[in-house]
Amino acid sequence: MTESQRILRWQLDEDGGGTAWLFEDVGQAAEQHRFVFNSLDELPPDLAAAIREDGGTTGEITVP
Repeated sequence: MTESQRILRWQLDEDGGGTAWLFEDVGQAAEQHRFVFNSLDELPPDLAAAIREDGGTTGEITVP
């Protein structure tokens, strides 16, 4: 089984909304997902938790 790599990038605005991009790479396939949100609660729970844990208004991290 091939391990996938997931990279999350985000930018929050002063109102708590923002944009997040999730890049997934599995072997030869790559996907990009873009999320525009008004609140972190609108994101998938694992992505919202990763952003909250980081605590930054912008960032890039690897997520499981």
